[in-house]
Amino acid sequence: PCSVFMLVSVGLVLHSASNLKRWRRKARKRLTMASASCSGSRSSVSRSDALTSLPGAWPWHYRAEQIVRVDGDKLSVTLTLANLDAAVMPAGIGLHPYFGRPGGFWLKAGVSGRWATDPREPGLPVRREAAPEDLSAPGLDHCFSGWDGAAAFGGREGLQLTLTGSGAFRNLVIYTPPGKPYFCAEPVSHVNNAINMSGLAPSESMAVLAPGETLSGTMTLSARLAA
Repeated sequence: PCSVFMLVSVGLVLHSASNLKRWRRKARKRLTMASASCSGSRSSVSRSDALTSLPGAWPWHYRAEQIVRVDGDKLSVTLTLANLDAAVMPAGIGLHPYFGRPGGFWLKAGVSGRWATDPREPGLPVRREAAPEDLSAPGLDHCFSGWDGAAAFGGREGLQLTLTGSGAFRNLVIYTPPGKPYFCAEPVSHVNNAINMSGLAPSESMAVLAPGETLSGTMTLSARLAA
């Protein structure tokens, strides 16, 4: 699932103008290539989906494209947003993957701090604070800033995953709902509700796209068996 974070109302600044819209598949490709690291060959599969939105609730014309690629033992998702309007447009992008929460769950990421949230509006930031030592603790629903672009998580057994974010993905949202068998680690371009906030650092702010400009970010997932 993907999101283009571009909404002003409280109910939508968290999950965008695009995540519930119908996306159109552009292409699907399967390639087989020689592998430099082992004998034989490996398969690479990619899928491209696009969404074009005319002005409406969000008053700018934009196009979003998502390319999902499986290459050997890695999965990557690249999200690109283009301003098709005649005026400049504030813009941001993000991905919202869900993962199963295993026994002995742990999560590590290099972050410099987090945004405390408004208890009346879960997920909406109100002030900066220190990041907790345990990023896997139940009850998190926060945006973490100063992200170094990497996160790792897993459990006592099974798969351990490494998630990396590049390009526009400079912040990380962690969601660990109590009592649920899942969690989310979400690479995003900016702090939740940035469009309604001032005094943000450049890495926390939304981009401003001139007509024809684009914003792009890539998330990569790789897996290995727990030791």
